[in-house]
Amino acid sequence: MISGASQANAAILVVSAEKNDLEAGLSTERIEKTPKGDRRIPGGQTIEHLTLAITLGINQIVVAVNKMDLVDFKEDGYNKVVERVQALIDGFVKSGLVSKEKVSGIKFIPVSGMTGDNLVQKSDKMSWYKGPTLMDALNEFKVPALPVDKPLRMPIQDIYAIKGVGTVPVGKIESGTLKVGEEVIFPISKKRAKVQSIEMHHEQLQEAKPGDNIGFNVKGIARNEIKKGDVVGHPGKDEPKIVDTFVARTFVLKNLSKPGASQPTGMSKGYAPIIHLGQAAQACQIVDFKILKKSPQRKSLVATGDYDPSHYLLQGDFAEITFQPFAPFICEKFADFPSLGRFAARDMGQTVAVGVITEVKRK
Repeated sequence: MISGASQANAAILVVSAEKNDLEAGLSTERIEKTPKGDRRIPGGQTIEHLTLAITLGINQIVVAVNKMDLVDFKEDGYNKVVERVQALIDGFVKSGLVSKEKVSGIKFIPVSGMTGDNLVQKSDKMSWYKGPTLMDALNEFKVPALPVDKPLRMPIQDIYAIKGVGTVPVGKIESGTLKVGEEVIFPISKKRAKVQSIEMHHEQLQEAKPGDNIGFNVKGIARNEIKKGDVVGHPGKDEPKIVDTFVARTFVLKNLSKPGASQPTGMSKGYAPIIHLGQAAQACQIVDFKILKKSPQRKSLVATGDYDPSHYLLQGDFAEITFQPFAPFICEKFADFPSLGRFAARDMGQTVAVGVITEVKRK
């Protein structure tokens, strides 16, 4: 999900109109008592996927309200989904994670995958709905302007060793262009090479542009000498560089204590979540933070004994956080390279925070 969303320009969020499915998708994390002790039940995937899509910069989103056949194609079932999902979106806007303009174009479309209603043709079972079909909405997506005038950035998604060809790194060109015969660098891998050939969907190219998912052949470098998550660039003053620290405006999604705890705890200085950015996943330690907007739950919290809520970043906080990677890591300011300036912080199989990078300090 994270790798795919980090490369996408548009997305379809499928949400079930069936009551139990809807509640499961929008549920929050909880603790369930079992004979073997407390069991942590993760939150619903609808919340997780919407959060990641918006955080990773996808602003062309269609919400497909599926399984309308299970609610008899009634408008009331559709409206319940719209109300719940729109509340999530409004929460992101209120927190400052995304601007209102960026999410104003999100469409909600009632469909039934089982019966095919409203997928391609207008459904005669939902005469109350006056909007586009799912296919019509997809055709309204706009291709973003290609940042061909910016320096080359291509996060490495994977590396292959192909018999008779050689080493082939693959990934998506995020900015700039890549041409056959050019020299490129792999900063984290500490390698340089000449581009021998470029291929996209089994077709040879002389030049690759932003948005192209390609593989390119290099000589003299073994497959295991290039690391996934490295960022390809052209050598020179605009080449991608390893960072020492970076600062991000971050929205905290989860407490680290058990749900419902009377003294909730969260991320603090020294905590190191896994930062998922581009194709990289790297542990990064919090070295400092400044809360820009406090979570409403702080109103009921007071410092007592060993507990001081000011030491933690709690669910709902919006903060400026300084991170320091534990290993070589490349990121950019969101304003310069959006795809390399937004991230999801994960721990224990769930997203605990999301953010955009405002400052970077190079090594």
